Amino acid sequence: MNALQKSAVALAGFAALALPSAGVAAPAAKGQTPPPRMMAQHFYAPIFEKERYDSVLSLNDHCPVKHGKLNTNIRPTYINRQPVGFC
Repeated sequence: MNALQKSAVALAGFAALALPSAGVAAPAAKGQTPPPRMMAQHFYAPIFEKERYDSVLSLNDHCPVKHGKLNTNIRPTYINRQPVGFC
């Protein structure tokens, strides 16, 4: 295979890839159903309870380090007079 044949094969390949992206679609075969429509995905978000420190509710509801439940044995850090709990 010489360089001219390789170039022709490469151009044919690029043309085959460019046609679907240019809006030219192949006709659908009979009996095929159209592709399903995209649906919005619903992701699960865990719900954590906020801890109460000295009768003040914590700013965060989960640990900023491990993203788990707050540990009541670790003293909170007060930022702007509001407790921030850790795990």
